[in-house]
Amino acid sequence: MTDLCERSRTQLRQARTTLDRVNAWWRAANHIAGGLPGGSAPAVAAATLTYAHLNRLIVRSERRIRFVLGVRDAMPALAAVGRMEGASVGDAPTRGFGNRGRSYALAYAVGAVLDEPGLTVAALVDEDEAVSA
Repeated sequence: MTDLCERSRTQLRQARTTLDRVNAWWRAANHIAGGLPGGSAPAVAAATLTYAHLNRLIVRSERRIRFVLGVRDAMPALAAVGRMEGASVGDAPTRGFGNRGRSYALAYAVGAVLDEPGLTVAALVDEDEAVSA
C-alpha cells in the first residue's frame, strides 16, 4: 500500500495542470479505496470526486470548508483520503447513522454553519436523505 501511495504522490507531482492533478489524485484515491473492505464503487467515486474538487476550491480561494459525508457506502473514501494525506479523517463508519440508516448529514451541516457563520459546508447525502429533507 505504501508503494501505491508513493507512486500516487509522484504522479501528482508530474501532472501539468490543476485538473490533471485533480484527476490523478481522484483515480489514486479510488484505487486505494477499492482495496478497502465495504462500500460501493459509485458511492466512493462520488465522495472522492467531491473531496478532490473541494480541495481545489480551498487552495484557490483559501476558504474554510467542511465536508460532511452522509453516504454509508462511501466511507472507504475517507479512509483512502486519510492514507493519501497521511492523516486520520472522519469518524468511524458507524457513528452518526441512525438505526434506520439515515445519516442526518444535513442536520450536521446546518449545525456547523450555525456554529461557525463564516464556514462553508458541503454535504454529500444519499437519495433517501435527499428525498426526506
